[in-house]
Amino acid sequence: GDYARAVKDLELSARLGRYDSRPLVSLAAAYSYLGQRDKMMDALRRAQKRSPDAYHVKSSLATIFFDQQQYDSALVYAEKAIHEQTTYALGYYYAGYSAYRLGNLTKAKTYLAKVIELAPNTAQGAQAADILSKLP
Repeated sequence: GDYARAVKDLELSARLGRYDSRPLVSLAAAYSYLGQRDKMMDALRRAQKRSPDAYHVKSSLATIFFDQQQYDSALVYAEKAIHEQTTYALGYYYAGYSAYRLGNLTKAKTYLAKVIELAPNTAQGAQAADILSKLP
């Protein structure tokens, strides 16, 4: 899509909706796609400040950090998201894969097994099964 235009529209939405963190989360995603990490992090901080306990902020943070291969941060926010939404299969995948990449195999096994339980017929379920089959 046209992320530059989206950024302009989302900035306006964020200014107008001073108590709604969703435009800021979307803005962060747009900046992420544009490769503007500093602006992405600023938008995420603003979203978290507006709605520190909102599930959608935590799950979006997990997704963005995972996409950026920042597995330590992805794990933190994925764990927060799955604590609130225990059926969030993608969150378990982010947590499990991030733990795997960070070398925490105990957490990786637990979370990846949960992905297979919740979403066995998805791409993430297949990837989780593949990773688990290779772990000791």
